[in-house]
Amino acid sequence: LMDMDGTVLHTWRFKHDEKIFPRRAADYRHWRRAALGDNGDLVAIFEGDAILKITKDSEIVWANNGNFHHDLEILDDGTIYTLTRTAHVVPRWNTKTPILEDFVTVLDENGDELRSVSLLECLEYSDYAPLLTNVRSGGDIFHTNTLEVLDGRLAEKSPAFKKGNVLVSMNHLDFIGIVDMEQEKLVWGLTGTWQRQHQPTVLDNGNMLIFDN
Repeated sequence: LMDMDGTVLHTWRFKHDEKIFPRRAADYRHWRRAALGDNGDLVAIFEGDAILKITKDSEIVWANNGNFHHDLEILDDGTIYTLTRTAHVVPRWNTKTPILEDFVTVLDENGDELRSVSLLECLEYSDYAPLLTNVRSGGDIFHTNTLEVLDGRLAEKSPAFKKGNVLVSMNHLDFIGIVDMEQEKLVWGLTGTWQRQHQPTVLDNGNMLIFDN
């Protein structure tokens, strides 16, 4: 943590622990994404391996071992939204070759899973299903790299932006979309004006900022 002049104010560290991260080598040292709580606690993702919470003194609070990746967001009530993925064969998609199926996964404040929504199914059962014709047959079909839980400030302009819906970025489709977590369906989307984008975020004035990669 640094101030605006670059002076280091505080540092968090967590040493690799094979009991928590059994699938990773001991030299896997970086967090893909971290979110800071008001009390100095930190929730962080070890890419593809685990999500964990540590105190301001870098003591472990909890860890959930699994295929967490890229992004997370902590709501005011402590609920955590994050991205997960499962490597498996989806017969309706490809009878032989595994894919990485991405999910929006919701955890409680203790890191326990509450629910998980398949982004493949959200796309399949939406008006944006034709995008699937552009998807590779196997492997990392979406490479979802961002999520943002919407606060509802734009719901009057578009119902898709209602509170609790989730904005996602699907890098390999050059696509950003909004998932209605109740319907488990993509209800809004855009593509065609950027490539391999990262980090779409809704600004206070209603505009959207996107990193065109």
